[in-house]
Amino acid sequence: MLAPLFPAGIGNPADSDNYKSLEYEGIRFDRVLIDMLDDLAGWVELELDPEVLLFGFSGGAQFAHRFFLVHPQRVLAVSIGAPGNVTLLDRARDWWVGIGNASTVFGHDIDLERLASVPVQTVLGGNDDGRDVIAVTPEQPRWMPGANDAGVTRGDRIASLQNNYRRAGIDVQEVVIDSVSHHLAPMVTHVQGFFDSVLQRAA
Repeated sequence: MLAPLFPAGIGNPADSDNYKSLEYEGIRFDRVLIDMLDDLAGWVELELDPEVLLFGFSGGAQFAHRFFLVHPQRVLAVSIGAPGNVTLLDRARDWWVGIGNASTVFGHDIDLERLASVPVQTVLGGNDDGRDVIAVTPEQPRWMPGANDAGVTRGDRIASLQNNYRRAGIDVQEVVIDSVSHHLAPMVTHVQGFFDSVLQRAA
């Protein structure tokens, strides 16, 4: 298990969110994770499968689903837990709201066919609204046009992501946990069960 902890406040001490979009002023946090995986393989002196089971919660879910979009060949399955903001497969909008300029930002286009081969789970607490904290305002570093178009609440935004993925041919297993707000612990059993089923099918 690898639990990456990205540094915060690079370039702007008040900005702790720059890792969520994978790229920030020339820093590629997706490559940082790949380097961590490569380092781990060297430390343990094992031939590790390059594919990973990827899970993120909240801000980590923003990173996880964007890493999946850019590097689907490195992801065996992805579980996306309660992201506050989402990137849709929309070529009419630029990154991070859409993927229109992804080839410029990341050096290659988004591989929709490969994305459709990766099992995806979304997990959300039934009482997780989040509208007071997930709105992106023009004063924030990550503001861009369309930043809030996916919906007002976390439920709205994860539904927009699910529908967008399904229209692109990506199968999504949806989990909503009754009477749970924005908490990680109740999700763990659901995520473990999802990953176990993926590994069983891959065996």
